[in-house]
Amino acid sequence: MHSHITRPRLIVALAFSLALFALLLGVAFPASPPDAGAVVGETRDGPRLLVSEFTDRVSTLWLVEPTRPSERQSFLQIEHAAGWEISGAVSPAGSTLIPHLAYVVLEPGRQDPETEASLYLSNGGPPRLLREGLDLRGGATWSADGESILVREVRLDQSGSRSYAVVEVRVSDGRESRHALSDALSGSFDVDLFSLHVVGRPSGGPLYAALIGRAGTTIVEFGAEGGGTLVKRQISTGLTRDWALSPDGTQLAFTEQTGVLMQVRTVALEGALEGAQPALRAATNSGQVLLDEAEIGSADLAGSEMGSAAPVWRTNESLSVGVFRQGASGGELRVASAASGDGEADSFALPVAWSSDGRFLALRSFEGSGPGSIRGESAAVLDGGSIVSSALSGGDQDVGEMRKLVPGEHVLILGWWQ
Repeated sequence: MHSHITRPRLIVALAFSLALFALLLGVAFPASPPDAGAVVGETRDGPRLLVSEFTDRVSTLWLVEPTRPSERQSFLQIEHAAGWEISGAVSPAGSTLIPHLAYVVLEPGRQDPETEASLYLSNGGPPRLLREGLDLRGGATWSADGESILVREVRLDQSGSRSYAVVEVRVSDGRESRHALSDALSGSFDVDLFSLHVVGRPSGGPLYAALIGRAGTTIVEFGAEGGGTLVKRQISTGLTRDWALSPDGTQLAFTEQTGVLMQVRTVALEGALEGAQPALRAATNSGQVLLDEAEIGSADLAGSEMGSAAPVWRTNESLSVGVFRQGASGGELRVASAASGDGEADSFALPVAWSSDGRFLALRSFEGSGPGSIRGESAAVLDGGSIVSSALSGGDQDVGEMRKLVPGEHVLILGWWQ
């Protein structure tokens, strides 16, 4: 007896067979996971803030919409040694590469953050290892053209003495150059040198670093005079931090610190630019009121009652800073202003980075009256609108006051993904 299979039954059987085959194919040869870097690149529709949320052993990275910080996209999860947060930075806008994150991490199982950290690079996909044996606290600094990453290397001899170098790693091929202090120069700092800090490399310019010692802070240039090291100038007789090169690489802004008293200063790296110092703008309106009340000019921030810190360049002519009132006796900062409209709230904020379109400013927002009295910290975004430097316009443009907090605790700002 012959069985009779109707056309509908044949179609159903064929469909079932194809579905079973597809299922088996998926089990035996599972599809590759989507390229996170490609997804990140495809969805770019404006600047987004890349942040890292720290926990004891894992940091989770997020891309945050500046106008809607609660809307965020998963970027990476990075495992690290217990208690050691990563440090990193997003590549500069306008470079030939798509956005990349360079970060330094003390990986699980490693013990010494000064000599055992590793440098990685990621576009949102699997990170690529570039270099090991680095100093975690030295961070990662991009060259202005985005072609290389600058990191700090510390070596310890048998007596425990430290020697410093800047390692420059090319993004395209991983090739590296190690810039150590020349023998003649390092000899003069054997006793007095406390530390070396990477400052940066402007487009087409030399590599700069800051040497801090008992005599103060000195800027040096690597690669000068046939590959040696050239002392550019002493910029301060005290400790400095927050070094920021202007976009054209001709000027350097930094925070000079004496105890808890802080002042932002600027110096010309090439020649004397008398009368050409940039106009200072505070991060928020309330901070600008303090600058205006104190009648502090861009080249004179010596007032003991006015503190400033964390300079961030917006253009070659515009420099944003965090400002606050501080104790003339050298005690704690009394009233900080950058997070409040009335200038008297018990909170303050320090600028971190402008987006390339000049609209958004990323901020570190603090609860407390100053560095010696901080109860909490969070990340925030300020909509700066379309302000321009008052020195250029002759007007009185305000810095935007709309701030939105980025959700999460222990959030580190890594830069603008644009």
